[in-house]
Amino acid sequence: MNDDHHSTLPGPATLGSLAPEGEPGGDGERGSGGLAAARYLLREQIGRGGMGEVHAAHDVHVDREVAVKLLRSAAGAEAVARFLREARVQGRLEHPSIVPVHDLGLDAAGRPYFAMKRLAGTTLAEIIAAHAGGDRAAIERWPRRALLGRLVEVCNAVEFAHRRGVVHRDLKPGNIMLGDLGEAYVLDWGVARVVARGDGPGIRHSDLMTVAEVEAGHTVDGALLGTPGYMAPEQITGPAGVDARADVYALGCILFEVLTLRPVLPRGMGAVGATLDAAAHYPRDRHPDADVPPELDAACAAATAPELADRLASAGELGARIQAYLDGDRDLAHRRALAAEHAAAARAAFARGDDFRADAMRDAGRALALDPASSEAQQLLAGLLLQRPGVMPPAVRAAITAERVRAEQAQLRSGVLNYAGFLLTVPIFLALGVRLVWPAIACISLILATIAVMWWQMRRAVPVGRLFYAGLAMHCALLAAAGVLFGPLLVLPLLAVGSTTAFSLTPTQRSPVAIVACHALGVAAPLALELAGVLPRTFTIDGAGLHVHPWAISAGGGTLIAIVAMMLAAQLIATVIMIGHQHRAHDEAQEAVHVQSWHLHQLLG
Repeated sequence: MNDDHHSTLPGPATLGSLAPEGEPGGDGERGSGGLAAARYLLREQIGRGGMGEVHAAHDVHVDREVAVKLLRSAAGAEAVARFLREARVQGRLEHPSIVPVHDLGLDAAGRPYFAMKRLAGTTLAEIIAAHAGGDRAAIERWPRRALLGRLVEVCNAVEFAHRRGVVHRDLKPGNIMLGDLGEAYVLDWGVARVVARGDGPGIRHSDLMTVAEVEAGHTVDGALLGTPGYMAPEQITGPAGVDARADVYALGCILFEVLTLRPVLPRGMGAVGATLDAAAHYPRDRHPDADVPPELDAACAAATAPELADRLASAGELGARIQAYLDGDRDLAHRRALAAEHAAAARAAFARGDDFRADAMRDAGRALALDPASSEAQQLLAGLLLQRPGVMPPAVRAAITAERVRAEQAQLRSGVLNYAGFLLTVPIFLALGVRLVWPAIACISLILATIAVMWWQMRRAVPVGRLFYAGLAMHCALLAAAGVLFGPLLVLPLLAVGSTTAFSLTPTQRSPVAIVACHALGVAAPLALELAGVLPRTFTIDGAGLHVHPWAISAGGGTLIAIVAMMLAAQLIATVIMIGHQHRAHDEAQEAVHVQSWHLHQLLG
């Protein structure tokens, strides 16, 4: 027989009545039925809901602390029926995780009330919020494994209710309390549906109350019964067809929140549309940083499938899956099946080309994580890791660019030091005596300008780009000015060969033709000017051989030999420094590649 609409209650003389603590009506005061007129002494309010309030109270008959839920005085007939229905539904479910109802009656003002066990604990919603906020005490008191264990108890309690024809319809973390001694309780059965024999799958429209003000995380009254964000799609689209699988959906949403510390859907009424649009919820896909085990990921998805035919059939089955994980039963067959699915997805992504290579590697890695013994996953991942892509991935290109920038920065520093070294030789040449001033000024100016440009480029920390050719042009102009000052045959060829090598060793690829042509021009320009008679000759050729005699500086033969030796030493040192830097960079890169290759072979071999 369905008790939903029975509202006739025995009077206060039989069930007793309520009185505030300290008022008359305690022991010794008798009502018309011979029982104490005030059985429960009300104390502070400890809770408040949409249509009632909960007070701490003392049961003077049994001498125990209880909680008493009272209906507000302004409630209408439908609210009274719903209130009494909640008490009777909760009272018929005698389970350790469902709060027992001790008594049901009317107070002195005629308001219905029911007395129940008084709980001490914290709601699951508060614990999840504390975890998300990094509360170390809450995390140590309630680690994830402990919360999963309590969720198993909740699933079993909901399964117990389902077997007795009761569907909760408003399961959420706020309606689950974890006791101070580790107990788990399912609270608030106020919108539960009781399925009696002959009722069929629907619910009576007389069970639906008027629409209350909706707030985020609060139960919705009216045509929709439940809390948005935890309601199953069928609770929204067809409430008349709601059955036990609606509670399974809500339990799946709660499991998602325990695993990720984030709600599965937005809070408030915005969750209604999101619920209708959403597919099954996979915590690993939504929050890969949450370290969700694959077994619980699959269990959560199965519990939140939008289609009833695809959803887990019972709360007990969901609880069994969670318990199997806790017991260490990893369901190898299921893991292998999931691994095979990921391996197939990886192979399909790999076949679609380099643009989907990252997807292929991700799925292949998941397949190997699920089934380390899978030869297919091993071979596929090995091929992906050891085979170069046909097109350079953007992320790799960005990493290479960053590495080249670092190499360019190192070479620019070497260049600044080398130019500064040449600048230090200027006083020596000035001491020799300069007959022609403008080539010396040109050399000094170009050295200073080149140092400034390289220093500016170092501060930018970006690829050199086209600025390379500007630096090349300035350097070759410096060569030409040095050729005018010393002559095209004394030190200029030596400087040109050394600098050609240095420019060719730049980390990024440059046009070798441009490098050679520019240096050749720097050497040929002063030689051509001398041959054309524009500048005095710095060399003569006769039967005795080649005679070099720079005219722009005052220097004897011994001095010229010293100049040549000094320039030769400076150029050799600069060249060796640059080549040594390139060798070190090459060796480091080669070692890194070989170490990485060794790691991959050890991992996959």
